[in-house]
Amino acid sequence: MFLTLLAAAACGTGLKRLKVPAGLLVGAILGSCILNLGFEMAYMPKVAKLAAQIVAGAFIGTMVKREDIIKMKGIYKIVLVVVGAFCGLNIAVGYYTYWRTEYDLLTMLMCTIPGGLSDVPLIAADMGADLLPVVTVHFARAVVGIGIFPVIIGYVCRNDETLEEKHKMEEAVAHAQVNKKIGVKTTLITSAMALVFGLVGNRVGIPAGALVFSAIGITVVKVGIGYDAGMPKEIKKVAQILSGAYIGCTITREAFHDMNQLIEPLVVIILCYTILMIVVGNYLHKKLHVQRREAMLMMTPAGAGDMALIASDLGVDSPTLIVVQVIRLFIADAIMPQICRLVAMVLT
Repeated sequence: MFLTLLAAAACGTGLKRLKVPAGLLVGAILGSCILNLGFEMAYMPKVAKLAAQIVAGAFIGTMVKREDIIKMKGIYKIVLVVVGAFCGLNIAVGYYTYWRTEYDLLTMLMCTIPGGLSDVPLIAADMGADLLPVVTVHFARAVVGIGIFPVIIGYVCRNDETLEEKHKMEEAVAHAQVNKKIGVKTTLITSAMALVFGLVGNRVGIPAGALVFSAIGITVVKVGIGYDAGMPKEIKKVAQILSGAYIGCTITREAFHDMNQLIEPLVVIILCYTILMIVVGNYLHKKLHVQRREAMLMMTPAGAGDMALIASDLGVDSPTLIVVQVIRLFIADAIMPQICRLVAMVLT
């Protein structure tokens, strides 16, 4: 276990320094996987997955604020369109790629969920999906979402009216908890609450129950009680290493035999995300009067923190964008996996 954590931390830190998207998590998976496949020495107990799920859920919960719920009254139509479009794509493309490959339906549905790269593989592991294609597709989605989609948006909207002068989105960045300082007392209280909620969720028996209950519990505490729960990003880094180490240990040599089947699904999924971004973005712009760049950014499946910085680079200053992204991430990580599991049970 010590060697596994060491390999995961070393590779994760290396890729992060090279500025690879989601480098810490991807590197942790790679390091653990190499140790597992090359030396058959990798090992991580299931409690590592549980801990990572609880922390992931806590971070999702801390991103939601009471102001977000209040703002929902004014932007609920936008949220419904964004979430509905992503849900439709998730099921339609997941089923198509299942039909075109030998992977099971649940695996392909998990591949197309627009959730967090560090969260979806953990949930997929809990549900019994094939982890290698899930990790591969979501890594590709993260790279495209962070590195390519902003270029496409800039090109498509190149003739739009000049927006406000580019500057850092201080409110949005603070909302996403980037560079936000969290005190020791707040961290301990939030961690304790997340632990209780997560353990209850784990005992309930639903897949990824620890993550779901932790996320919902912390959200209720923040919105209902008004306690400003928070966790420093260093804890999330540790959770990403634990998550990556656990995922890497579960990847076997046999899993690589079918990797050639992933080429078509990967192309189809990324192409559909691109079309969805342009089509639904234009719909939001024309029908709901959202600025076109902002609308397309709402349809970009990247993290809320990443979106704050990407939007700033594109000259968009809109806390509403971050609210929509936070809600999208919450639903994608906490609710859509349960829908995917239900769909897989009904259709297979």
